[in-house]
Amino acid sequence: REWSRGLGDVYKRQGHMARRHVLNLHFRSISLTDVPFYAQFKAAVDVYAQYNIHVRFVTGRSEWLSEADRRKFQRVDTSCVAGEDEWAALQQFLRDVPRTDICVFFVGQLWDPNEDPGSEMFLGCGAYRPGSPACAVAANAGKYDMAHEVGHVLGLGHDTTVGNLMHPTQAVYPKLPALTAAQVSKAVKSPLCR
Repeated sequence: REWSRGLGDVYKRQGHMARRHVLNLHFRSISLTDVPFYAQFKAAVDVYAQYNIHVRFVTGRSEWLSEADRRKFQRVDTSCVAGEDEWAALQQFLRDVPRTDICVFFVGQLWDPNEDPGSEMFLGCGAYRPGSPACAVAANAGKYDMAHEVGHVLGLGHDTTVGNLMHPTQAVYPKLPALTAAQVSKAVKSPLCR
């Protein structure tokens, strides 16, 4: 119930514009987040609605983990998406997510071996294994970081233009982040955007 609280209002505010493209999102929570889920979801809806892309909540749940898994997912390594690591273990939670949809994981912390412990800067990771479109968002991520990571799953790279959703530093946006025409064209060509 908590997952879907307020989603009806988000959809109503989108109005009745014709929607040519739909992104189906599934959510799996492994950690509580600093920015409430509702705020992150609404931000993604608002960003993509500018481009006639409807972000749809399909399923969401908090995962009940063993103590060993809970410790494992407190820090998820962003550099390995092919080995027997945290990403491999996350795959078990994709069993009921269609390959045509995107799964968003909320995890405790994301880190890269090149970073110094205690100074981790990653707020999300859009890398995923073929056939398992998913991204991870850290507990300390900002309002638009989920939308940014979904953009990576759609094939978008970083863009250093101020105010662009795909800016690499995830700086505080002065207003609703934007995408370029080329980015929108690439996103809607993704098989995950129908």
